[in-house]
Amino acid sequence: HPTPPPSLMPGPRKAVATTHVWTAFLLRGLVWASETLLLVLLILSGIAQAMKAFFNTLLVNHSNISRRHAARNTTDTFLIWQLTSVELDRLEGHQVWKEVPHSKSFDHRVLEHTTHQLRGIGSGDIRGLMHLLRSGLSRNMGGMCNTSLYRKTFYGTKQVIENYLQE
Repeated sequence: HPTPPPSLMPGPRKAVATTHVWTAFLLRGLVWASETLLLVLLILSGIAQAMKAFFNTLLVNHSNISRRHAARNTTDTFLIWQLTSVELDRLEGHQVWKEVPHSKSFDHRVLEHTTHQLRGIGSGDIRGLMHLLRSGLSRNMGGMCNTSLYRKTFYGTKQVIENYLQE
């Protein structure tokens, strides 16, 4: 007769083999659990460090913003007021608002079109220039006089309006 494998044999050999299988299985499970726990702790540690750095940055920026407001409110010169206002717009994120032309408060496409036309007029086209200037002066060009466009930042307004006025 052939002898059956130890795991199929009755008696103490089968119990020993089964115990070794379960012990190995439990040990692998414990190793996996400890490695997973270590990975989670490392991730949480990294998140904690990132959050600490983020909040430190916020505190530093808040301190800078407070100092800029104080400097802006106490200055005697327009140049210092202007520079601190521009810096406050940058620190508080208003510069992004300025650069995005879209707004419910005015029609940016009218201003972009008129600015493009002004740039395209040759120096000898006096009538064309007069027509564009007259139409721009006689009405609220695209709604650019809406006061909400001038309350959002410390200095200036939407870049598309600034470009039109500069042209």
